[in-house]
Amino acid sequence: YSHGDYSVYDGVGQITVSDGYIRKMPPGQKVTAAFMILQNLTARACRVIGAFTDIADRVEIHMNSYQNGVMSMRPVEGVELAPGKTVSFEPGGYHFMLFGLKRELNEDEQHKVTLIFDGCSELSFDAKVKSVFHNKHHH
Repeated sequence: YSHGDYSVYDGVGQITVSDGYIRKMPPGQKVTAAFMILQNLTARACRVIGAFTDIADRVEIHMNSYQNGVMSMRPVEGVELAPGKTVSFEPGGYHFMLFGLKRELNEDEQHKVTLIFDGCSELSFDAKVKSVFHNKHHH
């Protein structure tokens, strides 16, 4: 695994997290999103049903869906992780919404996020704060 990947091993296999990051928002925003790739290397299905972190009051799993040309975002109760499968939490798909940020997030900080599963152990990892604005072209 590359540096910065996290996994939990519970005796029957493991779940790994890679590319975890939290989006840096403009000043004053109290809501942001976290993204990651989850891989289930266990022999049983796990369901990620939530998460928590010190830097936010609450975390919800949301799904972006595109219907009739309209982008909508809705909370979901959980995301199924089938055995041997990888699920990407990414812009435009599933993602974690962090509500009630307790302070300004600075680029490159790391914050611990703990994922809660139904059927598998909790998994904590460090998510890096990444600005998504500096890679766009400004004219």
